Amino acid sequence: MVYSNIFRYLREIMQDQQSVEMTIEWRPIIRIFCSYAHQNENHRDHLVRHLSTLQHLGYIEIWHDRAILPGTLWDQEIHEHLNTVDLFVPLVSSYFLSSRYCWGVEMSRARERWEQGEVSIVPILVDPVDCQGTPISKFQLLPIGVRAISEWSNRERAYAHVSVEIRKVILPLLARKRKRQGDVYRGTQQHELALKAYEEAIGFDPHDPSFHVGKGSSLSQLRRYKEAIKAYDEAIRLDPNSGQAYLEKGDALLAFAPLAHEEYVRLAEESYQRSRLLKTKKSKARRQKK
Repeated sequence: MVYSNIFRYLREIMQDQQSVEMTIEWRPIIRIFCSYAHQNENHRDHLVRHLSTLQHLGYIEIWHDRAILPGTLWDQEIHEHLNTVDLFVPLVSSYFLSSRYCWGVEMSRARERWEQGEVSIVPILVDPVDCQGTPISKFQLLPIGVRAISEWSNRERAYAHVSVEIRKVILPLLARKRKRQGDVYRGTQQHELALKAYEEAIGFDPHDPSFHVGKGSSLSQLRRYKEAIKAYDEAIRLDPNSGQAYLEKGDALLAFAPLAHEEYVRLAEESYQRSRLLKTKKSKARRQKK
């Protein structure tokens, strides 16, 4: 498990470097770090079980300290994951706040990366506890309404609610990863793969104009100018001030112009042929009546 996680991480780092030649399609996922006090293991198990749908879809990978193999340097292993995850999920309780490691190491490092824009943080309140004035109070706690999981009469329903809210966080993160994936493919002239990545990004988050610009760029490289122009128009609709969308749309229109001329000449000839056929058919019908 550890070696496969390290391999996956190294592969994603390599893929993110625009200088690397891409030879196979890869699908980035969102890596989640679950931080918890061991007294709350049952809550960790509930969370992992309810996020299994996102795992089955290939959207996420969840890591926690119980995944550390015997004989591994556990502190080093934890820091390796803290430094590479996309989403940090602390299970907040009095045990969590009183844990030097959870609070002083894991939460502290997650905050540092959050301040640098490298990780998202979604705390889950599993037991009632006073968080006012702590860094956790800056974040939107789950469940929505700040009612601790343990206060719900139906814990399964509580975690189903948490799962839905985490999905809302996951999809935009996935979209941005797919977009970066598309940028890498485009940089290595793999435009079919780039197009697929941009379309998947749009599927996760259709409201980001940069995804549509990327799609338009790939379509233009594939000489699919009509579709490219539509993609740029959608980007402009979402952001009328997108100078890049206007610029690339202009390039696509210019490239399409001679092709459009040929296409419309062909369509005109087809129309004339149809007219001649109909005229011949009518003349023949009149002669037959006589």
